[in-house]
Amino acid sequence: MSDTNRKKEQYLEDIEVPDINIKEMLNTSHPDHYKDTGSHYRYDYKGIKMDPYRVFEIYNVTDAKAQHAIKKLLRMEGKGHSQEQVWREVYDVVIRALEMIEEDKQHNYK
Repeated sequence: MSDTNRKKEQYLEDIEVPDINIKEMLNTSHPDHYKDTGSHYRYDYKGIKMDPYRVFEIYNVTDAKAQHAIKKLLRMEGKGHSQEQVWREVYDVVIRALEMIEEDKQHNYK
């Protein structure tokens, strides 16, 4: 094992992780100062909380760029942006995704 890898392992061992009870966190109400900033993404459908993450899971969307574009489209005007602005943002994501595909081809990454 290299010296760098030993240092990384030692660093990870030295990190103190607080003991967190996830079930307790989920069963408690949010503090008064908490503002749900993602409510424009969520709605209930037949008792299931639907949000982009559920959609990604159902359709097995694992590519971060695709997730980003889909999330914007699902939200559309829900965050106060115009349709034009949302479509331009999605266009930018698609252009960058295509650039990355070309970069990967040029450098034989994939």
